Amino acid sequence: MDESKLIEQAKETASDFLTQMGLDADVTVTTKANDDEEKADYLQINLEGDNLGELVGYHGKNLEAIQIILGLFINKRIDDDKVRVLLDINDYKVGREKYLMSYAIQAAEQVRSSGQTMELEPMRPYERRIIHMALKEEEGIETDSIGEGNERRITIKSTADKLF
Repeated sequence: MDESKLIEQAKETASDFLTQMGLDADVTVTTKANDDEEKADYLQINLEGDNLGELVGYHGKNLEAIQIILGLFINKRIDDDKVRVLLDINDYKVGREKYLMSYAIQAAEQVRSSGQTMELEPMRPYERRIIHMALKEEEGIETDSIGEGNERRITIKSTADKLF
């Protein structure tokens, strides 16, 4: 399926999905590819509209579930290889990423000043990745993921004592 048909099919599927839920939103679909590939690697679907907060849910849990379901629907309708679907609603993920980056920097500063390891609340994989990436270049700070499943979290440690 060519890219324009894929986008059209995804947009139609997302719109139908929203209609079945009794919701109205502007649906935007774009394709993204890895740098070394010509073929679309994933679909980015953005929903914009009023009263979509319930679709996001607490810390984006509903958003994550809807992303999975919508991905299944879209892949069922296309006859090509499977495509990964990423969903954002009213730029929730953009805002969450900014918050997490700021939170990571503040936590690192606290660890630096106290010298004590800090354990963050459990997070989903993409959120943990944001924290790890935000602190990757922070001097004197080290991050690690601990725990299993829904309890997986990040620890932030000072490496000041390792410098000498």
